[in-house]
Amino acid sequence: MKEYVRINQIAYDTLYNEYNTRAIKKSEYEEKAESLAGTVLNCAKSSFKRLTVLEIGPGSGEILSYFEENGCRTVAVELSTKMAEMAKIRSSLTVFIINDITETKFSNDQFEVIYAGALIHLFPLNDALELMKKFYNWLKPNGILFVNTTIHDVSEEGYYKKDDYGISVKRFRKKWTEKEFILAIQNTGLEIIQRLFTNEQDRKKQWVAFLCRKP
Repeated sequence: MKEYVRINQIAYDTLYNEYNTRAIKKSEYEEKAESLAGTVLNCAKSSFKRLTVLEIGPGSGEILSYFEENGCRTVAVELSTKMAEMAKIRSSLTVFIINDITETKFSNDQFEVIYAGALIHLFPLNDALELMKKFYNWLKPNGILFVNTTIHDVSEEGYYKKDDYGISVKRFRKKWTEKEFILAIQNTGLEIIQRLFTNEQDRKKQWVAFLCRKP
């Protein structure tokens, strides 16, 4: 396991209960599952009758639960065992794989939907670009990728303190500019079909999400 992956695993093992609390007491500025996942489903259902959804880093399990409730088969890859245990409570039908996503293997054209929420910024640029290529390969033609990150004025990466959940932990973080993020998506061959923006004022974070289609 790479050092930055190990550091992030420790961080999320530490923060799992904070994620659960935040899922119960949502901020007024945070997007709801039906807003984000619902938009994804509407796009995907125009091409597919049945959906198998891969979510990477499912957090508290709210998004997985929404997909389950709307008839999707769900698979999740989670680095933290404690986070996975929490998510499983909300999404009991999901198949969970405890692993580093960069070391996880799936077949080409396996999924109709891949949901990568608050994920891509946890990897150095080179690993993030390789992961985007994997997403492309794992998606079926016309499959939908949801990917988002916080947007910054300057591109940089390194170890930072994550302290917006009440507990301060060290975590690896890549800070993306929006232009850099768009180019990373386009270079995989994915087509951007929708842009979503969220201003989390309470945590001083601006999120940009893209819904992308594999041609």
